[in-house]
Formats: sequence, C-alpha cells, structure tokens
Amino acid sequence: MRANAFRGDRKRPRGKGGLAALQAKIADELDALLPAVLGRLSKEKCQMTFSSQSEPELDKRNLALALIQVVQMWSNPRYQLFLNCAQPGELTDDWFSWFVGAWNVARNTKDGRKTEVRKYLDCEFRQALSVEDPAECVDDTALHIQRQGWTSRGCFPVSLVSKVGFFLRPDRLVPLDRFSTQGLNLLRAVNGGGKLKRKSYKAYLNAFDEEYAYWERQLEQGLSEPWVVEMADRLGCPRVALSSVAMRRKVFDDYPMHTGGYGA
Repeated sequence: MRANAFRGDRKRPRGKGGLAALQAKIADELDALLPAVLGRLSKEKCQMTFSSQSEPELDKRNLALALIQVVQMWSNPRYQLFLNCAQPGELTDDWFSWFVGAWNVARNTKDGRKTEVRKYLDCEFRQALSVEDPAECVDDTALHIQRQGWTSRGCFPVSLVSKVGFFLRPDRLVPLDRFSTQGLNLLRAVNGGGKLKRKSYKAYLNAFDEEYAYWERQLEQGLSEPWVVEMADRLGCPRVALSSVAMRRKVFDDYPMHTGGYGA
C-alpha cells in the first residue's frame, strides 16, 4: 500500500502555517476538482475498448484517478525536494521516519536498525544509482540490507528500496508492491503477455518498461488535458513537470495499482 490522494494523505493536517497550510490548500483544491472530473467521466465509457479501427484505450476513470494522484504528489511539499529539483534531496531522519509509515514499509526494517538502513540508502545506494544499472541496484541493495540483518524477520525489502529508489531516480525507477504487480499483469494480458511473478525488481521493471512504451502516447495525452493543466496550476505543480518522463512513468505506475485493486 502507498500514500495516496484518496486515503491517509487526504486528511486535513493540523497545525499552523508552513507545511500544514500548503497541505490543507491541496486537499481543498482536490475536493473542488474531484467531483466534477469523476462526474464527467462516469458518463463516458470507462473500460478498455477494442476495435479493428482503434488501439486499446486505458480505462478513463482509473487514468483520471492516477493523474489526480500524481499531480498532487508533485505538488506536495514533502516530495518537492525530490521531484521538482535537479538533484534529489537528502533522506533526513525526520523525512525517512515519516516516509516508512506513510508508504507502509516500516515493517521492512528491524527495530533499532532504521538509522543504518536510512544512511545506507542515502549514501551507498544513491551513489550506486548514478553509476550502475538502477534496477540491479535495487535488487543488490535489498539483498545487502537483508544480509546485514537490518530487516524484520529476515524479509527481502525490495518494496522499501524500490520506493526510495523512485525518489532518487524518478525518471527511471518506480515503486514495487503487490498491487502494482497485479495491475501490471492485467495490462500484460491485453497484449497477450504472460503473468509476471515477483522474482526480482529487474524483471518487474523490464516488464513495466515494455508496457509503458506501448501506452506512453495515451499517458502523454492525458497529462496535456486542459483539466489536468488547470489542476496543476491550482495546486502549484510546475507545468514543466506535466511533460516530464518521470511524471508519465509515475502515472503509469499508479494506473495499474487502481486496476489491481488498490484502495478497495
């Protein structure tokens, strides 16, 4: 499970000024936009369509949900230091403590070992991502953390590492969890692909990249829709982000999560 626009992150933050005020503004703007957008989509055909004259289409409602969620993410002050900067920000202790709870990966680390995990991800993992194959880095880092005995019950923390990896390389990596795997399998079935099993992050990312390339044009069109541009302006999301590879990939990452049953 991930932090998203329709669950925990939608709660009105308490406190004065600063982050709380910005988050409250984002939540208010989304409350104003969501009914109109989904109301319009409910009148349209919200399923993949097939014909000899047109290519398959992404589910309009699920795509709208993914677009809203991702634009909100790029507008969120907690993420801006990673998503709207040339170089991703530091994984500070405060940010990491919030992150592992919000993104439901706190259970991946053993009690008392969170600091070691955070420092390794912020230093060695970050450095490796700049010089090595990013997907292999995720698998290798998850294995290293496991072998160091920093994980709870000896688990393989690929979900944790992939989610941190997304913030360090949003142009290349996407988070991995069971919902995204389920959704991606549904999309693979459209093109006659076999069922993907969670054996390695590299295998998942290769499959993701293959499907992303097939649907990229529709993702690009979705991000250029007038209502999406309006939403970005109202939430303070830079317009340049709407044409970025990182945002298109994150929209596609969120889309199969909805088809996979996320939030149900």
